[in-house]
Amino acid sequence: MFGRIREAKLAYGSTPLSLDDGKLNDWNGGRGVYFGDPDGHVLELMTVPQ
Repeated sequence: MFGRIREAKLAYGSTPLSLDDGKLNDWNGGRGVYFGDPDGHVLELMTVPQ
């Protein structure tokens, strides 16, 4: 999924308040990213710790 976000050149960020910082977060041992959809909703992709 993250590859598709990058391929579409969508802005993404590490927090819901930083949707364009181009970073991933690593909260609680997982990884996550936030981005906006065409309707203006903020979406989150996240993994769980291994």
